[in-house]
Amino acid sequence: MPNLHRLKPRTWRAEDDEVKAAQEHIPDGKNMGAFIRACVRALGQNPAAVLAAIAEHWPEDPKPTGRPRKQPAGESE
Repeated sequence: MPNLHRLKPRTWRAEDDEVKAAQEHIPDGKNMGAFIRACVRALGQNPAAVLAAIAEHWPEDPKPTGRPRKQPAGESE
């Protein structure tokens, strides 16, 4: 079945404690998805200010994107 949504789905991963701490500051009537969209919009409109504001918060080890690769039978990490 084709995707009938106008917008392409995107995903992001964060540690549970990061999400919980952030959700405590999301204004009433808003949600994490709206917050992420607001951040994306702000970055597009004023990249220098947004990047300066988050400079110390970049993860040292970003999580990989996409599906995990399948390990051949008998192999493990």
